[in-house]
Amino acid sequence: MPTNWQSWGGLLGDAPVTNPYVAGIPSTFKQGDTPTWNDSPFVDANGVAYDSSSYQLRYALAGPISAPLVLTAAQNGNSWQTTIAATDSANLTPGLYWYQAQLFATAFRLTIAEGELTIEADLAQAGANYDKRTVAEKALADAENALALFRASGGRLAAYTIGTTHVSFQSDRELLDVIKHWQRRVASERSIARKGRDRHILARFDRVN
Repeated sequence: MPTNWQSWGGLLGDAPVTNPYVAGIPSTFKQGDTPTWNDSPFVDANGVAYDSSSYQLRYALAGPISAPLVLTAAQNGNSWQTTIAATDSANLTPGLYWYQAQLFATAFRLTIAEGELTIEADLAQAGANYDKRTVAEKALADAENALALFRASGGRLAAYTIGTTHVSFQSDRELLDVIKHWQRRVASERSIARKGRDRHILARFDRVN
């Protein structure tokens, strides 16, 4: 979901953010893989620079797991390098996750980025009848199949099932309306997938007492 930058009112006050930070974390990776990424030094809207010589970078991932996964980046020159070990990655349930990237120093924390990422299933661990399609993709396929059967039967078969929902209809026009609805949903999902989610954030500043 895109972040509304202007609604935050600016970094450390009312100054607008002109160059929001882009985190290096990938937007998607496979469960069980070992993703590694780099994050460059951060410069806030007031021109203050933060790099790995004085600040530690940590990522927190939360989603369909019992507790967030916290990752501590390693120093890589004046930048940071973060890796998710294969053992940790294997324990991430496939699905949608949210992350925050934060800088730490003594009595200091600064949130520089947050966003969403998707963990895809490891097919070697997939259960029976695995189906990667979204709900919208499945519903569209069911509706299109129902229309084909309806026309092939001369209009005698006037019901079909979407998931566990039994649907009745009176004409192919009704089915075409259903198909158009799910086509729009699928098109929207695919558009989001192509463009990627907004991974910027206006930085937040916290003093730790």
